[in-house]
Order: sequence, then C-alpha cells, then structure tokens
Amino acid sequence: MALLLLTVAATSLRSATPETHPSPKPGIVNEEEMPKEAGPAVKALQQFLAATTVEERLRHTLHADAMKPLMERYYKQAPEGPVLVDRIQFIRMDPNPSLVAGTTCIFNLESKAWEFSVPVMLQEEPDGFKVEWPAFVEFKDQLLEKFFTAYQKEPMRFHVGIQRNHCFDKEIPDLSGKDSFCVSPAPPNSFQGNVLLGKDTDLAKKLSTTMPWETHIWAVVELEWKKQDTQQWVELKSVPQMHWYSLPADQRQSSK
Repeated sequence: MALLLLTVAATSLRSATPETHPSPKPGIVNEEEMPKEAGPAVKALQQFLAATTVEERLRHTLHADAMKPLMERYYKQAPEGPVLVDRIQFIRMDPNPSLVAGTTCIFNLESKAWEFSVPVMLQEEPDGFKVEWPAFVEFKDQLLEKFFTAYQKEPMRFHVGIQRNHCFDKEIPDLSGKDSFCVSPAPPNSFQGNVLLGKDTDLAKKLSTTMPWETHIWAVVELEWKKQDTQQWVELKSVPQMHWYSLPADQRQSSK
C-alpha cells in the first residue's frame, strides 16, 4: 500500500460509488475456509465496515493519523455510514511478510452494489489489525478507470499491476522516444490503461533493469496527464513502491 501521500481528486470523489443497500448486513463469512488465526482480522474488518462515522472508522484504519484528513475530505463527498457487503471471503494470511513487521491478511468483499468484488488488506499493529484504506477506496470506487476517463491537472497515486507493452498511437509526440506500460487495478476488474515514460528519464533507466519485458509487478505508481497541442496521454511520473505493502512512517520517503 503506502499511499500515505495519496491525493484524491475532487472529480473522483464526486463520482464515488454510493452504498445502496437498504439496511446493514454484516457479510457472510465461511469460517471453515478461514484459519482460526485470521479471526481477529475478520472481526476488525467487520468493525471497519460497520462504522457509522469517520472517527469510528479511523479506529480500524492503518496509519490513522495520516489518513484522517484524506478520509474527512473523501467522506464529504461519499456516504459516511456502513459499507454494506454480501460476502467476506478469506484469501490469504502472511504471518511473516518481508517488508512490514506485522502479520498481513487479505479478504475479498462482494456486494451487489459493486461491479466487481474488492480485495482488502489488513495489517497487524500493536493494538490489533487495521484496514489499508486507500487501496480499498481505489478498488471499490474504480478510481483508476475514472482517472483515465478525462484529463486532470493533478497527478494521482494508485495500486496497480504494471508491465511493459507496445503503444501504436502515432499521434502522440515523440512516441519512439517513450517507453510504454500497461497498468491495471486488482482482479477481477479487467480494466487496462496505457501509460508512457520518456526513455531518457532516470526512472526509465531504472525500470530497464527492475522491470524488464514480460515482467509483471504489483506496485504503487504516480500517474499524470500530459498534453501537447491537441494530443493528451497519461505519463508514468514515479513508482514509489514496487509492492503493495504499507511501509512504516520512517521508511516512506526512502521508498520513492
């Protein structure tokens, strides 16, 4: 994760998917498919989903202090109450992740109000499991697709799968001088967007070794719209993380 510097554009907030269920539902959990060790994580997730206020949801959110202003801004445009789901499916638990100190746990959420099911990650902190909020909102509200819909002035960060591809849009200026990448959100959402990067940039030179052809990576990327004359395209501005884990506060800057 580590979208602690996430900037959520006002256009995306206004188009956030509303929760349309008429009454709260806790979500069906098949405990036979879930290890007992994941019990505290699913309980924290249920409390996060059932929260009726921002303050209540923050108690179950990873890096709550950093997330508070972003969540307050988001919930001025989106419903603040419970996030109502039909099913909570256990996916994976990692008691010894290499990049963070606490156990991580991943669930898949299903709701009739959403086009796609939504993965959500929790990380264990000293006071219990906490939900990785920015990625949850990205996938639920399909913010990556909305970013590609129309030109925006501000860059945004996303959790994506990324790999090299070919771009054949000859209308883009100096296309031969640009590397091309395909970015996509978490499955089962199959959306794909094309992003470009100047071959002479430091980032392109770095990615030539860390992300060669036929390599697919789950990463945090910063994307920015560019325009020249009548042409517009999305550019890969930075890759703050080559993973989706949430880094501790003292490591965030070094991950850029």
